[in-house]
Amino acid sequence: RKVKRHYFSSAAECDVDKQGRLTIPQDLKAYAGIEKDLITVGSNKTIEIWSKEYWEEQLNPETGELMDASEAAEGLEIYGF
Repeated sequence: RKVKRHYFSSAAECDVDKQGRLTIPQDLKAYAGIEKDLITVGSNKTIEIWSKEYWEEQLNPETGELMDASEAAEGLEIYGF
């Protein structure tokens, strides 16, 4: 529980404007390195928001993917799939 609290303690409730856009608090934008462009990634029951630059650093430069099939299989095996 303590680990969950640590990771979720910086979560913030964001306002939605009349056009349906989220307003991300400035401190979270600074933490994520978001200056202009961002990427949203669905992650189970949450949405991750990344700066475009940081997200692209996570991708394999040759394939443009986060991981190859063997890495994905390895990760799933760790969790008993």
